[in-house]
Amino acid sequence: MRFTGYGAPYDYGDFYSELYSSDSGEDIYDWLQSPHPRRGDVEIELTSPAGTRSILLPNRDYDFVNTEGYDNWPFMSVHFWGEDPTGTWTLRTTFRASSGHIAVKDASVTMLGVAEVPISASTLPPSCHPTCVRGCHAEGPENCDACKNFRLISTLECVDDCPNGTHPFNKYCVIDSEDDVNGIQCPTDEVESYIDAKSVGLGVWQWLYW
Repeated sequence: MRFTGYGAPYDYGDFYSELYSSDSGEDIYDWLQSPHPRRGDVEIELTSPAGTRSILLPNRDYDFVNTEGYDNWPFMSVHFWGEDPTGTWTLRTTFRASSGHIAVKDASVTMLGVAEVPISASTLPPSCHPTCVRGCHAEGPENCDACKNFRLISTLECVDDCPNGTHPFNKYCVIDSEDDVNGIQCPTDEVESYIDAKSVGLGVWQWLYW
């Protein structure tokens, strides 16, 4: 595999065998050794065979270190997630100062990936139930990610309308309660008060107090 940088092609035999056996990239690491008088003036960019660009090291205005450079520093990028790593990778280093230059003594790249796509499209259902919206994880109205109209509170199935014995509440079909009561007289120690109580949903009640 060709690995280019510095404006000229280089061959790196230690591009690691993981790169060849991986069909889908996840993370990529770059190790750079570059003695340079001022670190903040250096920018490093890595471009994949698909043309995706990732700035591994941006210019830093307040990095005034001028004696250490980059001694085998690691840089990581996840910008190439899912790309086929086969082809030419380009490592480009730039020096923004008006004078001087940058010398790259050594560089290596490691690609971490997977041998096959983790989630295969063949495992997805061919089509979702008509009552589903935003997809599903299996066939049937009970496996919808979201319902177009209502969802039964008892079975979690999506339905177009709430069946007899239920009523709609906040996109759910909740079971009618036999405990709905009206006009319960509630005496207190001080004054006589009345409360109208009604079940409006599963575990949801409303009271009108006066």
